[in-house]
Amino acid sequence: MEDTKLNFPTKPLTFVVEARDILIKAKFSGPITGKVSKVDKTIHLDAGMLTVEEYIIPDDQKMDVLAQYYPFELPKRGTLMCDIHTNKTFLIQESKLIWDEGANLVVSPFYEEGQGNALDFIEIDTI
Repeated sequence: MEDTKLNFPTKPLTFVVEARDILIKAKFSGPITGKVSKVDKTIHLDAGMLTVEEYIIPDDQKMDVLAQYYPFELPKRGTLMCDIHTNKTFLIQESKLIWDEGANLVVSPFYEEGQGNALDFIEIDTI
């Protein structure tokens, strides 16, 4: 059997990032760019070179707030998700909301470890 080597060009990755940004901007004409007024925590990443701000969502408002900022149809409460950057699972309602690079983003509860956002979530199951 011949050893087959796969060569992946780097150009499609650039396209995917651009398409993702267009998708996010198309879905959000308001909430994504209007900074949440209350910041509860500052997160320092990359040895302090990058700073993002986290809004800690009250439990009773969690699903409503996530629905405003989630770039796709929000999975039901109790849906088990996987963050592909850390390969860790979490419930959708454990997601966080941060302000980064001029946008509100729904991110993984493991954001500080792998910097995964909603585009990096895979739906596993509904509990």
